[in-house]
Amino acid sequence: MKPGKGGAFVRTKLKNMASGAVIDRTYRGDEKLDQAIIDKKEMQFLYTDAGAYVFMDNSDYEQMTSPREALGTAANFLKEGDSALLQFYDGEIIGST
Repeated sequence: MKPGKGGAFVRTKLKNMASGAVIDRTYRGDEKLDQAIIDKKEMQFLYTDAGAYVFMDNSDYEQMTSPREALGTAANFLKEGDSALLQFYDGEIIGST
C-alpha cells in the first residue's frame, strides 16, 4: 500500500508451519525477509514408539521420528505401511499434507 503520506508498506498474514498459528504483520516496502524453504518428501509410516511416529524414506531407507503434535490430525488416519507426504524445515518434520 502506498499511503498519501509516508513510505509504502506491505500488510501480510504469516502462517507458522510448525504450529499452524497465523499472525498479521506490517513491513516497510524496502524491508527484506528471508525465505523459508519447505521441502516435501513421501515417506512410509512404520510404527509408533512412545508417542513418536517413525517414518522411512523409500529412496535411502533412512528412518526419522516425529512427535504426534507435528503431524496434527493426520496422525489419526495413519496405519502401519501407509505412505505419507511430509513437510520438512531444516531437516525436521513439521507437518503432513
